[in-house]
Amino acid sequence: DAETAFEAANQLTPESPEFLLNLGNVLRELGQLHRAMPVLELAAEKSANPAEARWSLALCHLAGGQLERGWTGYEFRWARAGLSSTRGLPWPLWQGESLVGKRMLVWREQGLGDELLFATCLPDLLAGGGDLTVAVDARLVGLVSRAFPKATVVAEGAWGDGPFDYHVPLGSLPQYLRRQRGDFRSPWSFLVPDRHQIGRFRDRLKPFGAAAKIGICWRSGLRSTERVRCYPDIDAWKPVLAAPETVFVSLQYDDAEAELLAIEAATGIRVHRWSDLDLRDDLEATTALIWNLDLVITAPTAVSSLAGALGIETWQIDPGTDWTCFGETRSPWFPAIRTFSRDPASPTWGPVLDEVVGALTEWRNSRADVNSSGSERS
Repeated sequence: DAETAFEAANQLTPESPEFLLNLGNVLRELGQLHRAMPVLELAAEKSANPAEARWSLALCHLAGGQLERGWTGYEFRWARAGLSSTRGLPWPLWQGESLVGKRMLVWREQGLGDELLFATCLPDLLAGGGDLTVAVDARLVGLVSRAFPKATVVAEGAWGDGPFDYHVPLGSLPQYLRRQRGDFRSPWSFLVPDRHQIGRFRDRLKPFGAAAKIGICWRSGLRSTERVRCYPDIDAWKPVLAAPETVFVSLQYDDAEAELLAIEAATGIRVHRWSDLDLRDDLEATTALIWNLDLVITAPTAVSSLAGALGIETWQIDPGTDWTCFGETRSPWFPAIRTFSRDPASPTWGPVLDEVVGALTEWRNSRADVNSSGSERS
């Protein structure tokens, strides 16, 4: 309906940058990248403030695997938000220079999931001989410190006075370090939880015996109108929750108790959770819980990035417009993540969740074969 409306608007007001931008965004959300890109290009040319169109065009390029063009346009994220990539810091912005003998501050700028996504570039910087200070979300300091012991890891804003030779936001690293698909050499995992916490949750899950232990997260904690349409309601997960010989664990990190009680009443299936576990703010405990699971099935949220960075097999259910996999069915950032994408033009989540159910049956059968052979996960 929106596509039809904006096409009509463009006929009435030819080459209006506002209508072109909206039409381009609609086409991008429908997954019609080949149609969206020329429309967005024209919107940028006609607009006095092209940042929004250039940003949307960049997401099209990335979703289609055109990485060099995509990362160049990705820098428009600052202008569209009225911000500066320098953050007012007094040191030069890094633009790919040699880091041998240099000190550099790398700082977070986006949500937790994106922060972990771009952190996969840090080994490249460390290999370049630089002395790195990495500023992350305070919840991640311990995890990232263990992952990259050669870097100085601090909470956001706690980097002191420096001095540094350069600084760079995390999201700007791929334009220098991931310019083509072959530049992705991500390890299967890089985060390691605290050993004590691992034991704590191993004990909690032990009573469930040999049943498959699967963590689920069905939506983002941010429930704006734009975001809500990107996630299926938990009711749509009923076929998944009906899997036999399986224990489900909630990884939903906001207040989801009413939703969980409703789905449990409707299905008679228990989704396990613990009142003393803060899934949002205690990431040491959260990652230890995920570490002890056999599989995570999740919407594209921070849970997906956490599980992927831990190397736990992860199935991401996304709306078909997530650009981070570049149109592939495996994440280039986190090889442990497999994607199940809805047709962007589909009004229902049923087909993609049916696909997950089929894959879950195959996965359980494969797991049973492994267990019967006497092997088990270490």
